[in-house]
Amino acid sequence: PEESHAAAVRPQGQWALAWRRLKRDRLALGCGIFLVALVIFALYSVLTLKRPAIHGLSFVAFTFGCGAACLIPLLIWELFTRPVMALDFTNFLTLFYVAVFPSTLAWRD
Repeated sequence: PEESHAAAVRPQGQWALAWRRLKRDRLALGCGIFLVALVIFALYSVLTLKRPAIHGLSFVAFTFGCGAACLIPLLIWELFTRPVMALDFTNFLTLFYVAVFPSTLAWRD
Protein backbone atom coordinates (compact mmCIF):
# COMPACT_ATOMS: atom_id res chain seq x y z
CA PRO A 1 0.00 0.00 0.00
CA GLU A 2 2.87 2.42 0.71
CA GLU A 3 4.62 1.72 -2.53
CA SER A 4 3.23 3.47 -5.53
CA HIS A 5 4.28 3.99 -9.10
CA ALA A 6 4.61 7.71 -8.44
CA ALA A 7 7.33 7.01 -5.85
CA ALA A 8 9.28 5.06 -8.45
CA VAL A 9 9.18 8.01 -10.84
CA ARG A 10 10.07 10.82 -8.41
CA PRO A 11 13.30 10.50 -6.42
CA GLN A 12 11.91 12.59 -3.54
CA GLY A 13 9.02 10.12 -3.31
CA GLN A 14 11.53 7.30 -2.87
CA TRP A 15 13.26 9.19 -0.06
CA ALA A 16 9.95 9.80 1.69
CA LEU A 17 9.03 6.14 1.33
CA ALA A 18 12.42 5.04 2.66
CA TRP A 19 12.11 7.43 5.62
CA ARG A 20 8.66 6.06 6.50
CA ARG A 21 10.03 2.52 6.38
CA LEU A 22 12.95 3.46 8.62
CA LYS A 23 10.65 5.00 11.19
CA ARG A 24 8.28 2.05 11.01
CA ASP A 25 11.04 -0.56 11.38
CA ARG A 26 12.79 1.38 14.18
CA LEU A 27 16.07 1.36 12.33
CA ALA A 28 16.26 5.12 12.29
CA LEU A 29 19.16 5.44 14.75
CA GLY A 30 21.59 3.09 13.01
CA CYS A 31 20.60 4.24 9.56
CA GLY A 32 20.76 7.85 10.70
CA ILE A 33 24.32 7.32 11.92
CA PHE A 34 25.16 5.69 8.60
CA LEU A 35 23.64 8.60 6.67
CA VAL A 36 25.64 11.10 8.73
CA ALA A 37 28.81 9.12 8.00
CA LEU A 38 27.88 9.05 4.33
CA VAL A 39 27.47 12.84 4.23
CA ILE A 40 30.76 13.36 6.09
CA PHE A 41 32.60 11.09 3.64
CA ALA A 42 31.01 12.90 0.70
CA LEU A 43 32.14 16.24 2.13
CA TYR A 44 35.63 14.85 2.74
CA SER A 45 35.82 13.58 -0.84
CA VAL A 46 34.80 16.95 -2.26
CA LEU A 47 36.92 19.04 0.10
CA THR A 48 40.10 17.04 -0.54
CA LEU A 49 40.16 18.70 -3.94
CA LYS A 50 40.60 22.02 -2.11
CA ARG A 51 43.21 20.79 0.36
CA PRO A 52 46.14 23.04 1.26
CA ALA A 53 49.35 22.81 -0.71
CA ILE A 54 51.12 20.34 1.58
CA HIS A 55 52.65 16.95 0.95
CA GLY A 56 50.08 14.18 0.50
CA LEU A 57 51.54 12.10 3.32
CA SER A 58 51.31 15.05 5.70
CA PHE A 59 47.68 15.54 4.73
CA VAL A 60 46.87 11.87 5.30
CA ALA A 61 48.69 11.88 8.65
CA PHE A 62 46.72 14.94 9.77
CA THR A 63 43.44 13.39 8.61
CA PHE A 64 44.15 10.09 10.41
CA GLY A 65 45.23 11.95 13.54
CA CYS A 66 42.00 13.96 13.61
CA GLY A 67 40.00 10.78 13.10
CA ALA A 68 41.83 9.03 15.94
CA ALA A 69 41.31 12.03 18.23
CA CYS A 70 37.58 11.97 17.49
CA LEU A 71 37.46 8.28 18.43
CA ILE A 72 39.08 8.70 21.84
CA PRO A 73 35.84 9.65 23.69
CA LEU A 74 34.09 6.63 22.18
CA LEU A 75 36.98 4.38 23.21
CA ILE A 76 36.76 5.65 26.80
CA TRP A 77 32.99 5.12 26.82
CA GLU A 78 33.38 1.58 25.47
CA LEU A 79 36.06 0.69 28.02
CA PHE A 80 33.75 1.74 30.85
CA THR A 81 30.57 0.12 29.52
CA ARG A 82 31.69 -3.14 27.91
CA PRO A 83 34.02 -5.92 28.98
CA VAL A 84 37.46 -6.03 27.40
CA MET A 85 37.77 -8.51 24.55
CA ALA A 86 39.33 -11.81 25.58
CA LEU A 87 42.44 -12.68 23.60
CA ASP A 88 41.53 -16.27 22.85
CA PHE A 89 42.17 -18.26 19.68
CA THR A 90 38.77 -17.55 18.10
CA ASN A 91 39.07 -13.79 18.56
CA PHE A 92 42.65 -13.84 17.30
CA LEU A 93 41.56 -15.67 14.14
CA THR A 94 38.73 -13.19 13.66
CA LEU A 95 41.10 -10.22 13.97
CA PHE A 96 43.55 -11.90 11.60
CA TYR A 97 40.78 -12.50 9.05
CA VAL A 98 39.54 -8.90 9.25
CA ALA A 99 43.09 -7.51 8.99
CA VAL A 100 44.49 -9.78 6.27
CA PHE A 101 41.62 -10.82 4.00
CA PRO A 102 40.59 -7.33 2.76
CA SER A 103 44.25 -6.43 2.26
CA THR A 104 44.88 -9.44 0.06
CA LEU A 105 41.82 -8.61 -2.01
CA ALA A 106 42.89 -4.99 -2.40
CA TRP A 107 46.52 -5.78 -3.20
CA ARG A 108 47.56 -5.22 -6.78
CA ASP A 109 50.75 -6.03 -8.54
